[in-house]
Amino acid sequence: MGDELRFALARAYGAAWIEKPGRLGRLFKTASELVERHGTAYIFYIVILKDYARLVPFP
Repeated sequence: MGDELRFALARAYGAAWIEKPGRLGRLFKTASELVERHGTAYIFYIVILKDYARLVPFP
């Protein structure tokens, strides 16, 4: 129920919150720029290296 509610709220009001010139808008803009610049590396890190780090203990 929680995910469905968040999805519905984000779909209805998300664009208005993101486009505001306040802190949330700046954070979203920064996050979008980082994804544009480093998206492939981030996906590689999350999918591959995160599982690898869980399996291999570091001393």
